[in-house]
Amino acid sequence: MTDVATALDRATRLDGVSAAPVPGPDTGTNSLLMVAPAPNLIGDSLRPGYVVVFVPDQTLAAAANRPGVRLEVGGHLLTGQPLTGEQTVSTSFTEAGRRFDVILPIGSIRGAAATLPWIILACGLVLAGFATVLGINATRRAKVQKELDRIFTLSPDMIAVANFERRFTRVNPAAEQILGYTQQELLDRPYLDFVHPDDREWTANASAEIGEGKTTQSFENRYVRKDGSYRVLEWTATPVVEEGVVYAVARDVTERRQAEIELERLAHEQAALRRVATLVAGGAGPEEVFAAVVAEVGRLLEVEIAVLIRYDPQDTITVVGMWTSTGATGPTPVGTRLPFGGQNIHTRVFETGRSARIDDYSAASGVIADAARDWQLRASVGVPIWVEGQLWGVMSVGSRPGPLPAGTEARLTWFTELVATAIANADAQAALAASRARIVAAGDAARRRMERDLHDRAQQRLVSLALRVRALQATPPEAEELSSQLDEVVTELNGAVDELREIASGLHPAVLAEGGLRPVLKTLARRSVVPVTLDVEVDGRLPEPVELAAYCVVAEALTNTARHADASGVDVTVTAGEDVLRVAVRDDGRGGADPTAGSGLVGLTDRAEALGGRLWVSSPPGAGTTVQLMIPLTASGRPGLRAAGPGPARPAEPDRPDEARER
Repeated sequence: MTDVATALDRATRLDGVSAAPVPGPDTGTNSLLMVAPAPNLIGDSLRPGYVVVFVPDQTLAAAANRPGVRLEVGGHLLTGQPLTGEQTVSTSFTEAGRRFDVILPIGSIRGAAATLPWIILACGLVLAGFATVLGINATRRAKVQKELDRIFTLSPDMIAVANFERRFTRVNPAAEQILGYTQQELLDRPYLDFVHPDDREWTANASAEIGEGKTTQSFENRYVRKDGSYRVLEWTATPVVEEGVVYAVARDVTERRQAEIELERLAHEQAALRRVATLVAGGAGPEEVFAAVVAEVGRLLEVEIAVLIRYDPQDTITVVGMWTSTGATGPTPVGTRLPFGGQNIHTRVFETGRSARIDDYSAASGVIADAARDWQLRASVGVPIWVEGQLWGVMSVGSRPGPLPAGTEARLTWFTELVATAIANADAQAALAASRARIVAAGDAARRRMERDLHDRAQQRLVSLALRVRALQATPPEAEELSSQLDEVVTELNGAVDELREIASGLHPAVLAEGGLRPVLKTLARRSVVPVTLDVEVDGRLPEPVELAAYCVVAEALTNTARHADASGVDVTVTAGEDVLRVAVRDDGRGGADPTAGSGLVGLTDRAEALGGRLWVSSPPGAGTTVQLMIPLTASGRPGLRAAGPGPARPAEPDRPDEARER
């Protein structure tokens, strides 16, 4: 089979048909194999293959097995007998890449004429077989090529063929859609020119590895679009070293990578928020929370500086928190107090109550702007901090490279809310401690007053009576005089009882315990030296602590009106509805009252807040004074809780301490 292997080796082109003799078992070489390459479509793949046509000895015998005929193919005798010593004629022709020699004796010209058509017919049959087979495979190859071209054209992914000189030799239409360049523009320049500058070095290294024939490589890099934006491409590249080309497919994964980056950013942000929230929930002091917040914000936003500023009275601001990327103290260390003014982030936030940004400090002014320039900042963003409806301060971050990205304000807002909560908690704790101290002091003062009243009044009378009774025991008088003195003792005892009752009524009026708010408020109105218009809309009894708080507020307000207001009348309105008790005491006096000047209203504020309520005082000069009280109620009668839920109630605050409702 050596000749057959040789024929296969020679058949390397579609038109490279080759032939080989095949020896038979008896007569030697008496058959013929003709070979041609013929790729076959198997499934969706085009596989290499060959077409082999076997010309049997019967066909050859029909042409050559005649006396006096000799047939050679490529110098090999196929059939016939030697023509030794005979005068011969011969003819030769080449078919299928092999030479055919037909030798006939001169005396057998007729026989030769009969033989040649058979040989030519045999070769024709072979060639016709080749043409048929090759035609079928050409159709298949055309179909495959058409499918490949369709995939190449319609694929949404970028498909490219590149040479080892790092140039594209062919790209599909998707490349133009993804990168914005025309196909010719992509072919005219080395493909590294289109790669992001930061990704070129390792892209060149990956290309070198592929050029060395390494197996399929997968990698990502960023390509620069024609409009200057970037797209992240995920490549799969396979080299064909013998052809000197690389076949590559690139998928645009920009949106997917951006989504992954956003998810990672959110995860970091939520982790930072949790850390700060844990500090706040644990009751950490404001200074500790401020330091944690500016550090978390600075690292999360990858800025050069993060600052927390508090607005102070008298046009000053104080730095209460600072973080820098270098660890330096920064231009304004914590505790620095600065004058307020100029055109900068902090004045803009103060004037508008909204977030502000500066993308160029060339036009900014004021001490804060000077400090920012000293720190070589080019841009800043600031977000206000609101604490219980009041503008407390501002959280700001600064950048040296350039403007901060959109959305920075929203990301800062989450942290400012935690700062506000920490400040409110600290204020509430301080207020609670002060309130508890005032309650203790008020209790001590009440006990001392009771002790003094009992000592100076009822106790003295009782001691005096006891001495008189002992004197009567020591020297009993006559019956008539004894009776008279006993009458005086009884009178004094009744007076002492009245004094004790009066002292007790200052602690808890008996009328309130017996009849509720309406009768006790009528008693207060009747005793007031200033005329009172009373309107009480309360059905039934309220919880005892609530009734007592309302009574104390009205009593204190009427007392202050009589002493300080120079008023001609007072309106008192009390309503209970929607699980809230509302009390309003309004006079038409001179106004200008300071609710913090005395201890009376401060103590009432503590009492109201202890029940989950609020107390407001409005006293503009010349417009009278209004005292308002709101205390939550529940269906169960327990103060300080709403009927709908277990949490502490927070009644809706009015937009301003409104006037009492007129009747």
